[in-house]
Amino acid sequence: MCKKEPNLTLVTEADNVAYKAILLDTNAHKYHHRSYGEVRVNKTPKFQLVSQLIGYKGKGLTLPMLVKPDYKPEYIYWDDPNELVERLRLLVTEYQAGNTAHSNGIVAILEELREADFIE
Repeated sequence: MCKKEPNLTLVTEADNVAYKAILLDTNAHKYHHRSYGEVRVNKTPKFQLVSQLIGYKGKGLTLPMLVKPDYKPEYIYWDDPNELVERLRLLVTEYQAGNTAHSNGIVAILEELREADFIE
């Protein structure tokens, strides 16, 4: 069952139960082996077997997929608007270089500057 293409004719029901227990205990069927990670799926025979064992239908999200338990929001405190402007310059430069991961930070800084009436 651990091979890339398992021979299902050799697999017993006891093998299925044991393999399912291993998958659920180790989260080996999820991305990065994290309990809140998404189930890894593709069309290979092995992952079709895994999907059948754990009962994954591929529709909807479970609660652990919606909220990561170790998620902590990032707060940036400022007392001088020039600090925000410098951070904004850095994020815009990174965005222009191709790093699109900071677009939310850019928007947040712009909103903060608008709320403080530094920009319109």
